[in-house]
Amino acid sequence: MTKFDPCSYDLGTATREPGTAITTMERVESTNRAFRARFGARLERARRRQKLTQGQLAARLGRTRNSVARWESGDSVPEAELLVALSRELEVSIDFLLTGAAAGAAHDPRLLARIETIERLPAERFEALLRRLDEEPRPAVARRAPAPTRR
Repeated sequence: MTKFDPCSYDLGTATREPGTAITTMERVESTNRAFRARFGARLERARRRQKLTQGQLAARLGRTRNSVARWESGDSVPEAELLVALSRELEVSIDFLLTGAAAGAAHDPRLLARIETIERLPAERFEALLRRLDEEPRPAVARRAPAPTRR
């Protein structure tokens, strides 16, 4: 009796041409390659927007220029711990790096840094800042027109 090897087990197939099949593992690898390529393109675009070379970004992250080049070419992706540092150095959100989603104010690294600074203020200065913000006039919020009703 042969021992079950989960690494070689075919999780399912889908046909691509008569007589051939795509295994689930091939689909996963194809998806991984596509993700790495998109991640690399977004990383390169963000780096260029900051007018940084691969070497400059690598030095700021404590990595080699070749590591950044491999990330941008889609050969590999950085460790998860580096995503926060990349986000801060490139002034983009982690969501943007991973998915391409536009950054909202809640993900703006500059805003997050300012919030962290405010949170470290002594209690009396923090309360004074909150009172001052409460006194500021608030901009009017644009409201959507209601959707037309069907009759």
